[in-house]
Parts: sequence; C-alpha cells; structure tokens
Amino acid sequence: MSNAAPIPLVTDAAAHSGLPIEGAVRAQSVQIAISPWWTLLFVTIVSAPIHLVFFGNPSFDSWRYRPYLALVDLLVIALVATRCLSTVRALIADRRDLIGRALTVLFLVLAVSFALHPGSLGAATIMRLAGIVVIAHMIGRADRRHLALVVTIFVVTTAFEALVTLGQKLTGRALGLAFLGEVGSPFNPLGTHRAPVGTIFYPYPLAGMGLVAASIAIAATVRAVVPIWVGVVGAVAGGVLVGLSFSVAGAISAMALLSVGVLALKFDRSVARRALAIGLIGFAVGLIGAGAIDYGGWAWKGARSTHGVEEASNGRMGMLREATAIVKRWPLIGVGPGNFMKTRDAHPDIKAIASEPQPVHMVPLLIVVEGGIPAALALVALGVAMVAGFRRSGWMGPMIAVSFSGFLLFDHYPWLFGIGTVTLGVWFGAMTALAQIGRGPAEQAADALPR
Repeated sequence: MSNAAPIPLVTDAAAHSGLPIEGAVRAQSVQIAISPWWTLLFVTIVSAPIHLVFFGNPSFDSWRYRPYLALVDLLVIALVATRCLSTVRALIADRRDLIGRALTVLFLVLAVSFALHPGSLGAATIMRLAGIVVIAHMIGRADRRHLALVVTIFVVTTAFEALVTLGQKLTGRALGLAFLGEVGSPFNPLGTHRAPVGTIFYPYPLAGMGLVAASIAIAATVRAVVPIWVGVVGAVAGGVLVGLSFSVAGAISAMALLSVGVLALKFDRSVARRALAIGLIGFAVGLIGAGAIDYGGWAWKGARSTHGVEEASNGRMGMLREATAIVKRWPLIGVGPGNFMKTRDAHPDIKAIASEPQPVHMVPLLIVVEGGIPAALALVALGVAMVAGFRRSGWMGPMIAVSFSGFLLFDHYPWLFGIGTVTLGVWFGAMTALAQIGRGPAEQAADALPR
C-alpha cells in the first residue's frame, strides 16, 4: 500500500458534523492509502475516452462483426482479472448492493446464452459486462474519500475532453493529440456542420460521459462528498460536451437531468439548495453556451425531425423492428451476445426490414435480443434495484438515473464500446454509493428543522 499526496477532500468527520453548510464543506488535506486495485480503476476511468487501438480494426465495416481492443478494453480486462473473485465474494456477503447483484444475474444469464451461441464479439460483450459489474461494485462500496476521488477523476477526465472538443470546434482542426487517439479530422459531419469528437471516434459517447459526470458531480457536491469546484467543473464540462455533440439523445437526457434537479429544488426541503442550484446553472450555461457556438447544427437536427420518423430517427425505427422480429423468433435464450448482426445477415426476411446495417439503438432491447426472456427478467430486477435505492439517495438518485437514459434508449454505444463500459460502471456505482453514504450536513440540518 502506498500513500497518495495530500488531496483536498471532504472528510467523514466534516461530512457528518451536522453543521448547516450548503453543498460542499471546507476542503481538508488528508492522506488516503490507495491500493493497486483502486489505482487501476482510476487509470481505467482516465483511459475511457482515449481511443488507442492495440488489436483489431475499429472501422465501421469491422467492429460490427469482430471485436477490437483499445487501451480502455485492456485495462477493463486487467480489472476483471484481478477483482472478479473478490467482487463475487463481496456481492454474496453484501446484501445492500442490490444493483450489483442484479447486474451479476444479468451476467449469468448472458453467460449461459454465450455458451449456447459462442463468438468473438460475444466474448467481448461478456468481458465488458463483467467490467461493469466490477466497476459498479467497487464504487458502490466506496467510502466518502474513495468516492470523492472517483468523482473528481471522472470530472477531470470529462473536463479535459470538453476543452479538447472546444479547441477543435473553435480552430476547425485537430490539436495534435494523436498520441491520445485524436484522428486527423476529428469531426462528425452533420450536413454542412461538424461535431468535434475529442480523442474518441464519435461525439455521442463524450456527450454521455459528460451527462454522467455532470449528474454525479452535482449529486456528490449536494451530499458534501466533494468540494464545490468539482461540482461546477463537472456540470459545466458536461453541458459543453452535450452542446457540441448535436445529439438528440443527449439533449433529451440533459432536459431530464435539469427537470429532476428543478423538482428537487421545489419539493425537497432538506436538499442542499445552494449546491444544487449552482450545479444546475453551471450545466445549463455550459449546454447553452456550447450549443450557441454552432446553433445551425442543432437547427439542422431539428429540421430533420419534420421529414418523417424514419429519417428523423436516422434508421432507428427500422432497427427497432428488426430487433423485435429477432426476439419473437428466438425468445427463450436469445441469439447470444454479439450475434445481432450475424443473425440479421443470415435471415433475409429480417435483414430486409431496415436499411441501416447496425445493431439496434436501444440497449435494453439489444440485451433482450442477446439473452431472451431471462435477460428481460434480469433487466426488470435491475430496474427494481435502482428504484429501491432511490429511497435512500433521495432526488439525487433519479437525477443520476435520467442523466444517461437518453443514450440507453436511443443508442447502442454504452453496450458495445469500452467508453460505455466505464460510463455505465460509474453510473451504476454512483447510484449505489449515494444510497449508502447518507445525506450531507446541510440536508441533515434541514431534516432536523420542524416541519
């Protein structure tokens, strides 16, 4: 065990002092002993948006049929290899981690389906799901000090990508970050407009990461886990990444995050109102400010919505019908993880349904395609576990939950790529952790007031 340098965090004593402090309390320098496993987790988080490929071909024609390994994938494999047994033992002993247990059930269901329908993409899917379980459980069991480090590192990583995408957008070119995965022309064209992609391959994964960073940063500030600057930076950076992405799913998630936050301000008398309000304002400023840089891109997206559902959804409705047809034909145990495209291509009647040759852009339905009815039941259990945690996390739990909902319902990258593995793991873990660490000092003080 090695000692980290002093890092400003909110200590347990300060967090439970009961002082009427709104949001984050004073930062204190503490020495935290960081194990190699936590160090590996932190490095994995930092690597999530770094698209350095070491094995395989990440091109569109390849990744749909064969896996590739980027830096984040290798680190997830290392994390699973070193932490899987201890995670299983802890989940068996710890009945409080309902989300972790539900994720484990989902893993077992898909493992059975994979055994019946093996394939290289299926193996990659199983490994990523194992990574989600391990990351979520490590964060879910974290004390305040380790949770503060997780949130801060995730926020700093997100803020770096926000600065990179801003630089790309304002200069109209790459920033010379090829050693981090930046491509020569780091933009996704949308008509005559271009969305910057940072050091990853597409703008939407960064928008999803930004939304999760914003929600957990705001919630951790409200719970007095991190200083106020972490909440502000996370909120603004998350808003910037959504604003530059031209992602409809991102915009839906952003509106949901803001709506739940405003509802918390209105109906939860015990919430740390100042910290929450500052975070929501910071997110809105980042979102609107970045979106205004190239408002035409958002107007172009809006204009497409008037051309019919199929074009507005970019082929998603056809993919949805394909997925439904596959589920109806193989409902008992699914077609196996990673086998959506192979199944589609092998059956001309299904292939003819949609013009867009991609896995369905809806993560829950994609999971049901792969694992059948047992996977659907496992997803229901996972949803129940999340809702059960809301009783202790208050409004902050639902705010984190909705922050990533748009990409889970209208995209597939969270299930198919390494950045989605890390983002989902942090998302699940943060909800579990906030349900277990208790309320912050400002909320405790407000709880003590007569109603």
